[in-house]
Amino acid sequence: MVTPSPDSAEPTGTEPSVFSLPEAGGEGDGASVFARLAEAFTVRAGPGEPLDRTLIDTFDARLGRGGGDLWLERGAERSALLWHRRGLRTPPVPLDPVLLDNGALPAFAEELPAGRLRDEVGALAAPRRLMPTVRLVGQRHGLDVLDGVRKTVARVVLEERVAHAPGRRQGRRLPPLLRVVPIRGYDDHRRVTRFLVEQLGLTPTADGDVAAALRSVGRQAGQDPCTPRPELTPEVPAEEAVRAVLKELLRIIRITEDGVDDARDIEFLHDFRVAVRQTRSILGQLREVLPERLVAHHRNEFRWLGQATGPARDLDVFISDWPALLADLGPELSDDLAPALAYLRRERDAARRRVRKALLSARYRRLVEGWALQLTRPVHGPALAEVSIDEVAARAIERAWRRVRRKGRRLDAEAPIADYHDLRIAAKKLRYLIALFGGVFDKRRTKQAVTVLKRLQTTLGDAHDAAQQADRLRAVAGALRDDRKADTATLLAIGRLIERIEGRGAALQAGSREAHEQFAHRRNRTLFTRR
Repeated sequence: MVTPSPDSAEPTGTEPSVFSLPEAGGEGDGASVFARLAEAFTVRAGPGEPLDRTLIDTFDARLGRGGGDLWLERGAERSALLWHRRGLRTPPVPLDPVLLDNGALPAFAEELPAGRLRDEVGALAAPRRLMPTVRLVGQRHGLDVLDGVRKTVARVVLEERVAHAPGRRQGRRLPPLLRVVPIRGYDDHRRVTRFLVEQLGLTPTADGDVAAALRSVGRQAGQDPCTPRPELTPEVPAEEAVRAVLKELLRIIRITEDGVDDARDIEFLHDFRVAVRQTRSILGQLREVLPERLVAHHRNEFRWLGQATGPARDLDVFISDWPALLADLGPELSDDLAPALAYLRRERDAARRRVRKALLSARYRRLVEGWALQLTRPVHGPALAEVSIDEVAARAIERAWRRVRRKGRRLDAEAPIADYHDLRIAAKKLRYLIALFGGVFDKRRTKQAVTVLKRLQTTLGDAHDAAQQADRLRAVAGALRDDRKADTATLLAIGRLIERIEGRGAALQAGSREAHEQFAHRRNRTLFTRR
């Protein structure tokens, strides 16, 4: 960080003005701006110092999407984490840097030192791993603006930076940044900013260093890389649009496959599986716009991939839900259930080994490489392939909506859990169509449709999880009893937990029926149909 001036002036929480400058030697570069400031103000130049800062976020940019920037600043002796919330004026409580003696970044927010930074970062990032997204290396030069008694009343900082992707030695030079930093108790930064704008003709940049740095390594600020973003317009031919979406889903599969092995950040496997399921769903619901030979083989292969990764994901969710399931049961019962949790963890580890084996297999490589080739190969599809995507997608969405409405009307208090499962799958397929192709329709209508559908999906998903967890616990109890690894107290505790889960499941099933009634109400018909 910039070396403090002798009067220990303290920057405020107010956001600094930021200007992008041309490279050194160009008109209006950092040296000439500093020279003009020295002519107009009383200033004191500080020594230049190394700049080494890394932007930290989760893989899916939860901090950036939540309006925050977390920087790891490395110094000669120690490092610090700096947390900044964009768009806020002076924070109600100053947020001091969190010092890290060894310079190592904690893997998860919960491992940060206790305090406001951990609380705010954790609220956005959990349960995902913190990881570097881009590293800026270079030089920082400071210029203190002084008043009549030589107190620092504002600070101007020039940063010359090269951006590096994580683990890459080769970097990309960024335009220098000039920051006008306010000092607590003074408002002279406004005078300095006005001088830069009115006298030097500089224009503040809304980009700051985050957006430009991320762009330099191929990322977009505040954008989840696991969200498909095909560029579609309503008149695009259906086959072209479907291929564009499938390419996006394959991109997500490939960028998440390495993280699938991360047993602590379970969202990698989730994102991977969502992209696989969405691919299968499109191949089923929009198969009429693709060549038959393209659909049949790959639909079966993606089904295999979904089945290979499903058990690990189910166990991830169960173990993640475990503390909430045991809430209010007391520490004694929790101790009695420890053998069951240990068994589930062993099962999860074995399931994850099977996932790793599947992703390292020749079958998986043939699938993703062959699929990539098929999606780029020009093929003349069925006649419907030339119909515009808005027509084809609208018909598919209406069909899916009718299917959800029909399946839900069969539900009553006596319906088997399999009927709820069928409805959950149908609702999921409808949601995928809206998520992937809703962009070609009215955005307000699409947003309303998602809102209506989300509650139904949530209650159905929770009811499904409860049924699966109860069944799995019965299997766990049987295995522990057969292996004589559980005493009577553990088996009784498992039975009590099953009762709790089944009670919750019954309530969720009732909630699913109510949510379906709201979904199927005639006022929502126009959200999913063209009539």
